[in-house]
Amino acid sequence: MHTHPGTRNHSSTAPKPEMPNMSLLRPAGLLFVALAAAGCERTAEAGEINHPTAENIPAEAGLADIIGAKSRAGGELQAFAERLAKARLVLTVGKLEGPPSTVFGAVEDVDVHMPGRFAVLDSRYNEVRVFDQNGTFIESFGRPGRGPTEFLAPEALESDGPDRFVVADRNAQVKVIERTPAGMQQRLTIPLQFTPEDLCVLGHDIVVQGPLPGGLLHLYSPDGRHQRTIGGGYQSTNALVRNQLSDGRAACSAKGQTIIAMLRYLPYVRGYGADGTLRWTSRLADFRTIKIEEGVEPDGQPYVLLGEGGGDYDQVEVLHALDDGLVIVQTARHTAQSGRERRDYAELHTYLLSAETGKGVYVGNTVPRVLDVAGNRIYTGSSEPFPQVRVYEIAPAGASS
Repeated sequence: MHTHPGTRNHSSTAPKPEMPNMSLLRPAGLLFVALAAAGCERTAEAGEINHPTAENIPAEAGLADIIGAKSRAGGELQAFAERLAKARLVLTVGKLEGPPSTVFGAVEDVDVHMPGRFAVLDSRYNEVRVFDQNGTFIESFGRPGRGPTEFLAPEALESDGPDRFVVADRNAQVKVIERTPAGMQQRLTIPLQFTPEDLCVLGHDIVVQGPLPGGLLHLYSPDGRHQRTIGGGYQSTNALVRNQLSDGRAACSAKGQTIIAMLRYLPYVRGYGADGTLRWTSRLADFRTIKIEEGVEPDGQPYVLLGEGGGDYDQVEVLHALDDGLVIVQTARHTAQSGRERRDYAELHTYLLSAETGKGVYVGNTVPRVLDVAGNRIYTGSSEPFPQVRVYEIAPAGASS
């Protein structure tokens, strides 16, 4: 649902700030955009604004770390980064042709919800499929629609125990689905005032990422009651720009009860306490941004333009917390060539951070898109040459390479 560079559209009517993220609901002729280089200033021509502007980015509040390609650290962080980079492929699930259970439309997310089983969220077929550790299909649930255990545009999958799944649907809902003697049944619907971009589970609380003027991360109790909203998104007064630049990722770390958040098109990683306290901010030094131009045409119509001037740019693809307090961040590098070839991205850069301190290291550009980690297994998703889940194993600590 995200806009690609190189196009300009217009809207004669500004959306209301309380509307959901319009990247899902955009009317004909309306353009939504990505981002610009951090620290860009207003242009002098015709009232144009190049985003993001420094004043609209949430304050750094002192950086815990600046993490670049040459970043190194000792101890557990560096050791795991080296093992992660050397993980070996042990299982592939997904075929170009075959039984329906083996053909994916789009691997959106993966969740290991119990020992020996993993669930795959397919956002094209609007369903969740469950497999055993050998890749054998076990069961599925979900279908297109608005009713119980139905999805319109599922975005993220988490589990809260072996029999309870939490799914964020871009239809402004979070659905909680449980396994019962009668099969999978929807136990709870959490209506939202925004379009959810990501979710995670902290303890038994549900954390949903999505832009609202009052904050970015929304905490709900296990029974769906809203508890608080924390964090901040991009602060532009233009609702179109604000919503798009506040799109992002969230991850929950049980160690230290930390919520980690990133805006998709900005290089800052932030760690929050469940009470909303900002604990640390780190920055990815090599993150490349793309220009967003906001202005008004001579006929008075406002516009938002993505990718003016071209150039490579990055966006946050993965933010995932591990059980041991480490956090995987992956940024996708987009180039003119990858756009022409209609590839998801040119390359993927992987970083590893501490959820407690924000300190981090660069892992490399060979790790596939990580969707879950359980024990020594890494579950990744790919759309090339066709949608698949690929499972890798990392060597145990101390093992020779």
